[in-house]
Amino acid sequence: MRQAYQEQLSTIGDDLVAMTRLVGSAMNRATQALLDADLQLAESVIRADEDIDALNAEVEERCF
Repeated sequence: MRQAYQEQLSTIGDDLVAMTRLVGSAMNRATQALLDADLQLAESVIRADEDIDALNAEVEERCF
């Protein structure tokens, strides 16, 4: 039981790290889109936000 809990906790931690990397990348790309007035890049950041939201929902569900 304890081993399964530790594995689940580790998986959640790994997913949180992945999510922070995705968010960091999105912030960098959004900043670049703003500075360059690049509408296509801005739209790609917005589309990619769905992946971050999905990962967030998944992690949140597993935490509960």
